[in-house]
Amino acid sequence: MLASLGVSPQEVILEVTERIAISDYELFRRTLDHYRSQGYRIALDDVGAGYSNLRLVAEAQPEFIKIDQGLVQGVAHAKARRAAVSALARMAEECGAVSIAEGIETTEDLMVVRDLGVPLGQGFLLGRPARSQVSLAAAGH
Repeated sequence: MLASLGVSPQEVILEVTERIAISDYELFRRTLDHYRSQGYRIALDDVGAGYSNLRLVAEAQPEFIKIDQGLVQGVAHAKARRAAVSALARMAEECGAVSIAEGIETTEDLMVVRDLGVPLGQGFLLGRPARSQVSLAAAGH
């Protein structure tokens, strides 16, 4: 199907959201490795919310870590959220992943997540959902 659309697996990012606790990490890791071997990349969605946990990040070894909007929204005025976003951005970098701040809706929050080292973002402040990415380094200038 991808070939008929002129898309290669390297252009596809599979987004994993942990809605229930994962009971078999070995099976989970093998499944991700299967798709990676075909060229797909992995993103973990909503990191920092719900069942999402640090073991999932360690086991999945994603190329992208999407920081949950619940931590991003209001980060400009909440010390604990800043600490959490900063820690997740550093962890992503240390793991060789790219962090993405979800739910950016104010210029203040944009500036803070950018200053905390989050290179990519999503949210209505940056634009409606689209196919292209927005670099936070260029945003807000």
